[in-house]
Amino acid sequence: MPTIFDVAEAAGVSIASVSLVLKDPDTPRVGQARRQEIIRIANRLGYKPNMLAKGLKSQGTGIIGMVVPMRDAIFFNPFITEFLSGIQTHLVEKHYHLLIYSHDSQRGKITHSELIQSKAADGMIVINTRLSTKADIQATIKELDAARVPFAMINSYCGGKINYVGMDYEQIGYDVGEYLCQHGHRKIAFLGGAQGSPASPPMLAGFKRALAAQRVTLQERFIAFSEYESEAVRKLTRRWLKLKDRPTAIYCTSDQLVPDIYAVAKEEKLTIPRDLAVVGRGDVNFAALLNPTLTTVRLPLFEIGRRAAELLVNNLNQPNAQTQKILLPSQLIARESA
Repeated sequence: MPTIFDVAEAAGVSIASVSLVLKDPDTPRVGQARRQEIIRIANRLGYKPNMLAKGLKSQGTGIIGMVVPMRDAIFFNPFITEFLSGIQTHLVEKHYHLLIYSHDSQRGKITHSELIQSKAADGMIVINTRLSTKADIQATIKELDAARVPFAMINSYCGGKINYVGMDYEQIGYDVGEYLCQHGHRKIAFLGGAQGSPASPPMLAGFKRALAAQRVTLQERFIAFSEYESEAVRKLTRRWLKLKDRPTAIYCTSDQLVPDIYAVAKEEKLTIPRDLAVVGRGDVNFAALLNPTLTTVRLPLFEIGRRAAELLVNNLNQPNAQTQKILLPSQLIARESA
């Protein structure tokens, strides 16, 4: 059975153009010659639009755009792929197509060109990343509102009445701090990712609060941010572990940086967890394969993506519905490293 993708490929146009023309053959948003060509090819291939989907999304394109402000290859990032899997699962159920907008921006916010592109989509899902500062996120929200683009946002909340799905960063920090204190640690280090990320302050605040509840002080010299640079992680860890009164535990807020901590501990002839406990965050696929296996916080990434797509689709079908801020719970997974 031919699909809208087959029609778009044969016509040499985007699926957005095909969707627009088949829903409105006279649409001025596509040139007359191209409209005729799309209709001719659709008839030749025998393509018939999904009428249920068309009824649900009358006057729409049937397309949801997703923007990830990130200079790295997004499919190498396990967080992004889990978000994406959740998003795609719900959109397929609701007969929407998903387009991913990529760009070479070094900033963590949506660009003007992406907003222009977004006119071909019914709505957008924005995934804030480690590049996204509070100012970037607020600017993105302002631009989307000004362009009247319905959207849902994932990861890092900066206030405002928007559809948002994420996790409780302060609770994550608290859970890890409490766990380490309950296991007898008193000299504990906090190794964060990006200091400018909106996720960092609440996670650190929760961590401090948990330590304070156990009458443990988090020393300023044991608080550092690596900006997700491998060499920075090694340098910071090496500096801490060479101290006479070194920390006995490190909370690293990204599993992806934990192998660097393991490597430095090995250099210093320290055994994990006997000499140094390590807790991560993410529960990425290699966490259970490390030696020793990693104690970490499992994040509901797939469900966050799915719920964000659900919020956006509901918003498209009920434009006057109230926006929602949803925080999903995480789970500390105890393994061998702490």
